[in-house]
Amino acid sequence: PGVYTCTLMVWGACGEATAVQSGFVTLSDTLYTVSFGFGPVTGDTTTEFAFTDVSPGVILNWNWNFREGDDSLATGPTAKHTYADAGTYWVTLLISNGCGTAVDSVAVVVTEGP
Repeated sequence: PGVYTCTLMVWGACGEATAVQSGFVTLSDTLYTVSFGFGPVTGDTTTEFAFTDVSPGVILNWNWNFREGDDSLATGPTAKHTYADAGTYWVTLLISNGCGTAVDSVAVVVTEGP
């Protein structure tokens, strides 16, 4: 990470020239901010939820963890999960690209259907 100076050197039959630009390139070691939305899927229960990643930037991998046992994992920019029981669950989304990874969790409150 840091701010770097770029130098452009051009030469040809008629001579050469050099241009230097300070502070032209800034590199960061952070990926992006993880951001996702969710809501109950329309139906007769409030135990099925749909999740959508809305993180900025180019994301290459998505890993969802719904914290309800081994079978509560998903991949991709969108996911659905049906909870077996009412309660509060922490859903985690880990995203990555060629520059690194970022993660965030949010509480989902699951209630019984009508």
